Amino acid sequence: RHSEGIHYSRDLTDSEIEKGIYVKDVYGEEILTNLGFNSMRQQMEEYIKAFPNIEVINTTKGGAYIEGTEFIELETVINKYLKEKVVDNNWLVGNKTNYDKEYLETQSKKMDLAYKKALKLIDEYYEILNRIERLISNRNFNQAEKTYIKLDKILRKIERNDFFTTFILPMNRVQYELLANSIDSLNEEKNPTEKGRKIVKSFKDFMDLCKEDVDNIEEVYNEMKSSIKIFLENNLHSEG
Repeated sequence: RHSEGIHYSRDLTDSEIEKGIYVKDVYGEEILTNLGFNSMRQQMEEYIKAFPNIEVINTTKGGAYIEGTEFIELETVINKYLKEKVVDNNWLVGNKTNYDKEYLETQSKKMDLAYKKALKLIDEYYEILNRIERLISNRNFNQAEKTYIKLDKILRKIERNDFFTTFILPMNRVQYELLANSIDSLNEEKNPTEKGRKIVKSFKDFMDLCKEDVDNIEEVYNEMKSSIKIFLENNLHSEG
């Protein structure tokens, strides 16, 4: 979505174009991206700001401009900076990994349960937001206040979910921190209608990004599960 140097298996749909965001690319032109990729770009910019003494090169042709980086094509970087050999030809010798198969199988099953639970938590999260919207619209502010507590509880469950903590929250670290830091100011809002609207928007924007990332990594996650299963089956047969 960000660059011409990366091949995508399908064209953009009308829905993706409608939800798209235009950002500046490395050539100064406009390029279409989505919330998920734009979030990644913003996170990278935050990390780059935190380490101003580190030179960061963006080598992605047609990619989004990332503040704090210099765009240099990969071929130029290889020819200019990567001249010295750094890989030991015998790096694999003596470094064969002895996997604990039982532990790997246990962790894989545990993560799969967390993944299924994560999908349910997302649905519950959106249901609570929809309930808050209805309560605010009906000016039922007392009930809305009680529902904010439920929203906080579902967020805490998400924070403890292994699938979220391993995959999704690290991908949305900046947005997660912004949401966490904004909660106090949201609670201080005196106008109950405005408070409800701001809470719904802040929490929904955050979960929209998370949900998009869950959808984006679904195929990769399933491939990883399949690879682990094949690995365990092959080792079982070889040991048998």
